[in-house]
Amino acid sequence: MIQYIRIQNFRSVKDIALELGPLNIVFGPNGCGKSNIYNAIHLLTAAAEGRLSGFYQRRGRSGEL
Repeated sequence: MIQYIRIQNFRSVKDIALELGPLNIVFGPNGCGKSNIYNAIHLLTAAAEGRLSGFYQRRGRSGEL
């Protein structure tokens, strides 16, 4: 399980450090980057599991990453 992650310069997220637990809730106003935090963690997981090509195919927007 990922316990700590730091995301820098990923889409709208400039710099954030998160301590993660078994269940995490991310909330905030629209457009503040919640989905980009999820996408960064999803990208990291896909890379660690050797599934980057599948990740890009499902996302369909590799130019934005």
